[in-house]
Amino acid sequence: MMEASILHDAEPGMTHPDTVTLAGLGQLSAQALTLGTEAFAQAMWDWLRSQIRHDRAALVTSGPAEPGYFDAHFLGFPDTAATLASWESVAHLDDVTPRLLSPPLQARRQDRRMPDLFDEKYRPLREHLERHGIEHVIAIAVPVVGEPRVMMFFLIRSTPEDRYADAELQQLESLAPLACNLFTIQRAAMLWRAPMRSAEPAVAIANAQGQLLQTSSAFMRAMWPDAPPQTNYLPPDCWQALRAGRFWPLPDGRHQLSALAIEADNWLLRVSTGSRAALLSRRERDIALRFAEGASYTRIADETGLAPATVRNHLRNVYLKLEVSHRAGLIAALDGLRQT
Repeated sequence: MMEASILHDAEPGMTHPDTVTLAGLGQLSAQALTLGTEAFAQAMWDWLRSQIRHDRAALVTSGPAEPGYFDAHFLGFPDTAATLASWESVAHLDDVTPRLLSPPLQARRQDRRMPDLFDEKYRPLREHLERHGIEHVIAIAVPVVGEPRVMMFFLIRSTPEDRYADAELQQLESLAPLACNLFTIQRAAMLWRAPMRSAEPAVAIANAQGQLLQTSSAFMRAMWPDAPPQTNYLPPDCWQALRAGRFWPLPDGRHQLSALAIEADNWLLRVSTGSRAALLSRRERDIALRFAEGASYTRIADETGLAPATVRNHLRNVYLKLEVSHRAGLIAALDGLRQT
């Protein structure tokens, strides 16, 4: 697609980047240490809108050879899940996002009516942009200091005649590094402010729908060691288990994921050492331990007040979850569970 021409002289009526107003930046710096994720994201986008007028905005996090995923807040769309699903269906047609990395810190422009987009292969992308009211976009990639990641800022306008001016691209180049630094500070403050039992860096914050709001690199590697995720939502079965208070085993077989409710109906996700036994519910755990110690179906039924058939059903589920087929395998799988 066509790249925007970056002018050094501001257009009439536009604010030159060297004189851009930084009102509110000091307050944002303090808020980065005190506000929760959603409140800070809203404050940040409000400040950016006061500097560069836009209708919607998105913050995307990406790593080397990884597709970008919407890491914090995709604002202004009535149905975020539908918007993300629509984007994922056309992301392979996106030429601008990869070029944001070559080089970073350089703003790019994309307009829905750009000549390059009228090639037939781009028709699904044009339809996606039209469907979600995306007429004009300016974007920039900012490296995250000390991490192999970048944050990409997308500012969106919905009116066909309201094209971004070249000076506004220059403003974005001036402001995006500041915003990136504050988001990074807020990310760290949020993660370390949450109650934790250790300094384990493989942590993340999710909202009530299982959408990842804040992540660490160690968390992403633990959850998806082979391929990066195509969405920033946890798998539904994983999220259901975590919300029910159960652990979720990770692909390496040596670690597990747990969730702890924190402020504003958000959840702290933590990676710790564990086993497949963490998948068991409290009832399944109790029955499995009794059976492993030699109790019969009838005895377990008498001690727990359950019907023998119910005990057998629970044990069948235990065997499936632990991937064992006999009592000796069950005993091995439950090793150490009695101490937890």
